[in-house]
Amino acid sequence: MIGDGGFLMTGQEIVTAVQQTLVIVCDNGACGSSTAHQYRRGGPEALYGTVMSSPDFAALALTDRPGLIHLETDMRALDADGPQMAAAPPRPAR
Repeated sequence: MIGDGGFLMTGQEIVTAVQQTLVIVCDNGACGSSTAHQYRRGGPEALYGTVMSSPDFAALALTDRPGLIHLETDMRALDADGPQMAAAPPRPAR
């Protein structure tokens, strides 16, 4: 199980997906850790380079042959403590 930002940053989860035949990508349209830090320090105006347009994860799974579950989640729910942002920035169009 990995977030979309981490999955796109390293791609190492593809090895796990091939070995275990399944990976779950939780897609909130952002690099969650960086987004949370930027938001805490500067509010919504401080988000820079962390909101992204996710690729077609289903097509990637067909290419690499593991099972992939693509879960679209809300960017405001970045951790177990609940919503971290008052409003999520809009997702870029795919």
